[in-house]
Amino acid sequence: MSSKWQSRKFWESLIGIVIGLITTVGGGLAATETVVQIVTVVTGATLSVACILGYLISETKIDVEREMNNKTT
Repeated sequence: MSSKWQSRKFWESLIGIVIGLITTVGGGLAATETVVQIVTVVTGATLSVACILGYLISETKIDVEREMNNKTT
């Protein structure tokens, strides 16, 4: 797990999630019109989910490649 703390993918994903949450909560509360609130909340939530999925997919590909290299040696 200590190598995860040094991973750029991890930090970029974490920052994306935080920005998504800030957009979801802060933007939704700051907007005055209902439609703008809904769009802001959906945009922030989508950003957070996309960051999580992107990180998980990239780590899965790395793990699969590492496992394939271990089996061939």
